[in-house]
This record gives sequence, C-alpha cells and structure tokens, in this order.
Amino acid sequence: MVLRLVFIAFLLLLGACGDREFDNPTDPGNISPPNNIDYGAFTDTRDGKTYRKIKIGNQTWTAENMNYEDPGSRCIDNVKYKGVVKDTLVSKGGYCEIYGRLYDHDAAKRACPEGWHLPSGAEWDMLLDIISSWKDLKSKKGWEKLLQGTDIYGFTALPGGYSGGDVGSNGYWWSATKSGVSNAYYASTEYNSTVPFSINNFLSVRCLQGMASPSSSSGSAVSSSSFAVSSSSSAIATCGGKTYNSSTQYCSNGTLKDYGSVKDKGGKTYKTIVIGDQIWMAENLNYDVPNSKCYNNLASNCTKYGRLYDWTTVMALPSECNSMECGDDSESYEGICPVDWHIPSADEFLDLTYYIEEQKSCSDCAGKYLKAKSGWENAGNGEDAFGFAALPGGFYLEDTYVDIGYTSDWWTISERDDENARLREMGYDNDSIGFYYGQKNWLLSVRCLKGTGTIVNSSSSAMSSSSAKSSSSAKSSSSVSSSSSVAVSSSSSLMVSSSSSVQSSSSAAAPSSSSAQSSSSTATTSSSSAQSSSSSDAPSSSSSDTTSSSSAQSSSSSDAPSSSSSDTTSSSSADSSSSSSE
Repeated sequence: MVLRLVFIAFLLLLGACGDREFDNPTDPGNISPPNNIDYGAFTDTRDGKTYRKIKIGNQTWTAENMNYEDPGSRCIDNVKYKGVVKDTLVSKGGYCEIYGRLYDHDAAKRACPEGWHLPSGAEWDMLLDIISSWKDLKSKKGWEKLLQGTDIYGFTALPGGYSGGDVGSNGYWWSATKSGVSNAYYASTEYNSTVPFSINNFLSVRCLQGMASPSSSSGSAVSSSSFAVSSSSSAIATCGGKTYNSSTQYCSNGTLKDYGSVKDKGGKTYKTIVIGDQIWMAENLNYDVPNSKCYNNLASNCTKYGRLYDWTTVMALPSECNSMECGDDSESYEGICPVDWHIPSADEFLDLTYYIEEQKSCSDCAGKYLKAKSGWENAGNGEDAFGFAALPGGFYLEDTYVDIGYTSDWWTISERDDENARLREMGYDNDSIGFYYGQKNWLLSVRCLKGTGTIVNSSSSAMSSSSAKSSSSAKSSSSVSSSSSVAVSSSSSLMVSSSSSVQSSSSAAAPSSSSAQSSSSTATTSSSSAQSSSSSDAPSSSSSDTTSSSSAQSSSSSDAPSSSSSDTTSSSSADSSSSSSE
C-alpha cells in the first residue's frame, strides 16, 4: 500500500512538471486586486467600460490593461492552460476580459481615452525607478508557478504575453516612444528598463493620466558639409553675417569662435568647443581600444561617427562592472578620454541641456541646436547653433548594429543599478535630448568633457560594488592656457573669469587659423549650470529622442520581444516631464 501511494505521488509530480502551469486566469479570484489599496475609478466614455486607477509616486496609472476595441487590436491567441491550447484569436473573448486587448503600436496610441495617454519610455522608467523589482507590480496570482508578485502598489500586472505567446510567464506593454521608423519601446516583466521592438507586434497597453508631452512619441552617409572636415579644407559658411572657414572656426549662437583641439591617448586630434562654462569635444571619440567597434565594422563609420564602446570600456573599469555598480557620481572619471578630460556625468549633460534652452528661450529644444546641419535621415537635421555637430552614429547591442542615420547615444558615468547606466540621446524625429539609461554591455558613442578626472586602475579586479575606483586618482589641475584665469571646479565645470579666449589644455597643435578657443563673452560661472541633482535623474520632457534600425526590420510577430531581435535598437528616451525623476 505504501509503495502504491509513493508511485501515485510520483506520477502526480511527473505530470506537474510536464507543462508550465499557472493559476487559471479566467477565475476572477485569481486576479483580484489587493484589498488594502485605495483605488480610484474612471469610465471610458467611448464604450462605457470602467477601469481602476492607482497613484504611484507622482503618476496615476490605469490599474488594469486597456480593453478598448480598435481595428488594430486583438485578443490573446494560443493560450495554453494546463497543457491545453485555448484558441482565443477572435474579436471578442474571455481572455480579453481578463488581460485586456493586445494592440499594434499605432492602435496602442489610440487605446487611451481622453485625459489619458500612452506612457513614454521615460515615464515607464520613472515607475520602474520607484519599485525594487517587477515583483512589486505583478499580481499575486495568475502567473506561472514561482513567478507571482506581491502587488504592493496595486498595479496588478498580469502575464498577458504578446502576439507571439508568453501568456502566463510575461507581460509586455507599449510605450509611446518610437525607435526609428519600424520600432518602439516597450516595458516588460523580463527587463528593468524599456527596450525596443517591432511596431507590428501586439502588446498590452496601460495608460497614464494627463496629457502627453508633445515630444513623447519621438526618437547613413554623412554629407561633406558635416563637421568632419579636414583642417586643410576651406569650407565657407556664414555666422552673424560674416563668412568663415568652418574647418577652423565654428558659429556659437551667432558668435564666431575658433576651434580648440585635443589629442586622445592614441595621438588622434579632435576639435573642441566652448558651450557656456563647459568645453566639449566637437566630435565623438574615435580612440581604438579592445571591445570597441566601428558601425558595421567599417572604418569609414569610425571616421564619421567615432567608435562604439560598452560602459566599462568607456570608464576603464573591469568587465565585471557591467553587472555590478562600480562608479561614483561624485567623482569625475577620465576613462578612455584624453588626459585632463573626463566622461560626462548625467548632471553635466543636463547642464548642457539647460544652457542651450536658456540661450534659445525654449524648452525641449536642445537637440535641435546641437544636431549637425546634415547627415540625419528623414529631415532630422538640426541647426548646429553651438558647434556640437551631433551626428547619428547608431549603436550596437546583442550582436546587432542599429539606427545609424537616426540616433546619437552617449554614455555618462552615472549608473542606475548593477546592469544599467544612464545615457543621453538625440533622435532624428524630435528636437530634444533624451535622458535615459541602457544596459552597460551595449555599445554607444562617447563625447569627452574638459576637466581632470579620476584615473582608475582598470587592471584591478578586486572592486567592490560600492567602490570601483582605485586609490590613484591623479587629479591635477587643468591647464587651460590663456590670459584669462580659469578654474576647474569639483564638478569639472570651467569657470571663466574674463572674456578672453581659452585654449585647449591639450599639447596638440591648434588649427592653423588660430590656437585660441573663444570663451563666453562675459564672465561666466558654474551657476548657469547649477541645476538640482534630482533633475538629472529625471527623464525630462526634453527627451523623446529616438532611434531606428538602419536596415530593414522584420515585422514578424513571431519574434519574441527581445533586444536581440533584428528589429531592436538602443534604449532611448521619450521623457515627458521635466520635473520628474528618471
């Protein structure tokens, strides 16, 4: 008798392991929202359906997936429950009542009722910044075994899957942020940040209360008129009515200035520019180091756009720092930048953004004035009003090159968590700068900023997650040669005390026309960039910068949402609220 019971128990255990099983989603008791949450409610006047809503942080979300019937929507198909396939690919069905409908990206933009909007990628990331993990947002039941959540915020995320499957194991929700022509970002219980996917797939929709930012839905060969002109060229342009040689001078908000120069650690020379109290490279870094790549492995792309690097390579940190926190925002890191230069922090990019917007008396516009006048696809060129000349060099992730001609993405030193670092982005289809983050193993561009940074001993692998910096922090004062007095503040901003010209600290020979790099015409201090550090963590509304794949992307809905898909692109940013935290 005992042996018989043991045998029966074995058969039951074997059967349980045969199929992935989850609590029956058609049982309302298995998806009930928490009783201790103070929900609100609203009615979609288009069809009379009522939805729960919940406030999390400063955002008010729908607490269930949208179920508005649109021609571009459908119910979940091929759902498997306890090994039985339940075909629900019909216009109306029981699973839509539980999970809501699935939408292609165009339909997703129509799914939210008046007074609500499809969240941007940045707005999703604001939510993910608040929680400790997706477990906090997932429902307590309705998931495959061991995948249930705690639903402590009342978000009640259900595993609705997508048009290719995954019901019971994952949830996928569209964001409004496009990524080039054929992709858009989505939030998924698989990732701790939004990632791109083909717009032809069908995902769930959650809505966010309030009106969307005008920039929230945003995100080749370069012509000879771009900034990459040899010093021997005599390209003629005009600035404030004056003609000038654009190979040696640049126009900064109507004022003619001379390029400075700096050499990288391999001896390559780069142009430099002054913007406010910062001195930037006027082109992306093209310093050849291990683990860096040229887009599509073409040296000509490195010449035009610079090289692409993963985060630890940029920071000159051990490779294990791609999976653990190693940096310190209070420090400046030289990384692979030239001596006396450093990798910008998220705050320093934000300072640049604020300065441009202040000078141009506009908001969400900095990208327009920093993008090059040519080289961007789909009429995405900028005005290059300050000599920054941002070009769309694309990026590399999961063995795929994407978005050349469509986006510029630059690493910052600032980490979000163990596996993600903050990046800044400009897109072809908007005028803003995106404040976003991406996985550290992605390969992005680098712009270096003047000011001495900590030199990290990258050969040391004994780095704790709390401190990845070596004790050898050679912080010598920056030598900016000119008659003006220049100090490097602890935040690496340059405080110019007079209107005289500033020469790059590099020992490299300056362009033939002049060795002086002009500074602001009036005494400037770091106060112009003294924005609150909390703002730098925010996806501001200046951020709907997007990306797109440079090659034709597959629209097949059978491909799982994954950053390894040929439809994928880098993390981008549709930041919708300038006061929100990233």
